[in-house]
Amino acid sequence: MRHRVVSLFLRSRGGTAPGEIVPARSRTLRPGWKVRASRAALTWAVLASLPLAPAFGETAPPLLEEIILEGLRKTRETAVLQAIPLEQGDPVTARTLTDLEEILLDTGIFSEVTLTTRPAAGEPSPAPATPSGTGQADPARVDLVITLREKVTLVPIPFFATDGSAATGGLILLESNLLGLNKQLITVAIAGTEGFNGMVIYTDPSIAGSNWFGSFNTGLRETEEDHRLPDDTRIRDYTLKEQSLSGRLGYRFTRDIRAGAGLRLTNREISSFRGWAGAEVPEEGLFVVPSAFLDYDATRPRGVLRLGPKAGLRASLATGENHSGDIDDVGWETSARAELALPLVPSRGGRLRLLLSGGIGDMPLGEQQDISARDGYRTLPYQKTVADEWAGTAIFAEVPLINRSWGAFVVSHYWEAGTFDASGHSRQYFAGPGGGFRVYLREVAIPAMGFDVAANLIDPDVVFSFTIGAQM
Repeated sequence: MRHRVVSLFLRSRGGTAPGEIVPARSRTLRPGWKVRASRAALTWAVLASLPLAPAFGETAPPLLEEIILEGLRKTRETAVLQAIPLEQGDPVTARTLTDLEEILLDTGIFSEVTLTTRPAAGEPSPAPATPSGTGQADPARVDLVITLREKVTLVPIPFFATDGSAATGGLILLESNLLGLNKQLITVAIAGTEGFNGMVIYTDPSIAGSNWFGSFNTGLRETEEDHRLPDDTRIRDYTLKEQSLSGRLGYRFTRDIRAGAGLRLTNREISSFRGWAGAEVPEEGLFVVPSAFLDYDATRPRGVLRLGPKAGLRASLATGENHSGDIDDVGWETSARAELALPLVPSRGGRLRLLLSGGIGDMPLGEQQDISARDGYRTLPYQKTVADEWAGTAIFAEVPLINRSWGAFVVSHYWEAGTFDASGHSRQYFAGPGGGFRVYLREVAIPAMGFDVAANLIDPDVVFSFTIGAQM
């Protein structure tokens, strides 16, 4: 049912404020500067002696009476209302509506959110301001009508990735709105020239409607691991068989700040090892890895991209028992990442992104950080670089060339530089340019396609990657 909407917010492009008295233009001669100065001084003296009070006729923000949801097909109303930080009687301002639109888009289950207001039952239409005895207008009461367009949430996503030498393909079954409750369930089955990988992931962004969130995943894989230096020199390769089980629990303190802890159990077997120049052999056995994290994310959606700052801290320990029953030494690792995205070519929705990241630790080889194939480290051999210590910086320019109702085609250009170190080789450096594109579909929760090519100028090498159906 369609309702007549009354706009309660006007954005001023100049002119007078509500209730402001504007003197008529005078056609008489202007007084001399001394007279004008005297009048100005007298005016300021009178104003300074008056108590501060609202201007006559100024209206307070309207107060929320009821939230009305429209357009829901699968999503349950309770799941949407849990995400809305408004209660009956809260003031409804233009800023409130902007923040609420961003919050609903951030759930990942809506491609379009429209917010309108209308007078609440019993209010005149439009609701007038009634001056009270204090000179402050009595606030009107309004209903907030939220019209939502849901994304396609249950989709089989074909997956394909290649770096020119190896290829992997399979299927990702994504349910981003399980039972209409804004829970995520993902099953993955992929195989290729370097083995197979399967996993199941469950994520709950709001446990029982609270600020607590959590995730659980389990998986198994048998892959051919290949570790290389920036110039593509091979360090080691081996066959890895691994079964893992992990969980994470966290708390969202504010819209932008959250923290939590996790625990992962991994059983690892190594075979067919080949190493060069005294390369270290990865440890086998059962490993226990507790971890903690702190995230700050104040980015806001602007089309298919996001603008604003974000940062994160990670810390983890690792201990394990090898197949002989001996307890291995405890390993540790800490890492940090900070990013700032600023508007670039605002008319096209582009952004300029600055990135700093790094980490330090002393982990068993099988637990060392895989730093390649991610932003800031794309000039390194694709998915073939692990490190105990690493640091990198990058600058990105990203512009949507095509922006349509179905999605967007975004091109990017970047420069990056950094260093990393690990047991078995000396400190390595990398730097160079790169570029690529992403294709986003507005009705699906993840990018549909990505391409990257980057050149390392220190140890000349070109890295290529192409992916369909994966978060880039």
